[in-house]
Amino acid sequence: MLVNDFQHLVTLTVVTQPGWSPPESMTSTGQARYLKAHFAYDPDLPVPAFSKRSRARLSHAEARGWFETVEAPEQRMEICELYEGLKARRNFGQFFAMRPSHFKSISN
Repeated sequence: MLVNDFQHLVTLTVVTQPGWSPPESMTSTGQARYLKAHFAYDPDLPVPAFSKRSRARLSHAEARGWFETVEAPEQRMEICELYEGLKARRNFGQFFAMRPSHFKSISN
């Protein structure tokens, strides 16, 4: 059990397989507490219907900006400079210090 291996920690956050919930034996004793659902994107599934809120937010975004597919690797990596500016403005700590290698791995 995780509690035995990580006794020196106050808390441990774990992301599990979609749909898994901690059993009653863990939640009733305080060993595990449900925090929130994480969602995974499966491109083989049909696109789900957007909520009214999502449609409104997309409409607002479309009115304020533009969207395009970026194919060139050097253009994709421009996100690094934008992210550095965001980190400075929002005063992100080291937890959110994404390196260029992170963006390169998800841009392929």
